[in-house]
Amino acid sequence: MKAWGKILKALCELSKEKGVSLYILEGDKELNYYGTELKNFCKEELYNEEDFKVFKKVKDNLSTQLEGRGYVILISPLNLWADVYEYNKPKFANPVNKERPFEVSLDRFRIGFFEEKKNAVEFALSLADKLRKEFNLHLHVFYA
Repeated sequence: MKAWGKILKALCELSKEKGVSLYILEGDKELNYYGTELKNFCKEELYNEEDFKVFKKVKDNLSTQLEGRGYVILISPLNLWADVYEYNKPKFANPVNKERPFEVSLDRFRIGFFEEKKNAVEFALSLADKLRKEFNLHLHVFYA
């Protein structure tokens, strides 16, 4: 399917269009966040790679500890959904990894940080629109 690469490409283009600096994130059990700037993965060779290769490249490069704030978007590239929520809410934990239950996995990753919920929701909806128009992928966006 190569959804990881398509979503990564759309994220890179959209963040550049909107002038937003984002990070791909994962969190530990205390909700301390670690990540790397999205722009480090905005490379043409990643956009057409198999899902596992893109995931592995991202996973192997999340090292910087970041101060959480505002909102994050959790994206599932394999199931094509996204959820916008406050960074300090323990949502969608991986029960297998006790040390980093909010890790990047083949099925999900987080991007952030957005200062306001409105900005995160608008970005997620714009991402869904871009994916639909350019790749015929239908990303379902959830927010409350």
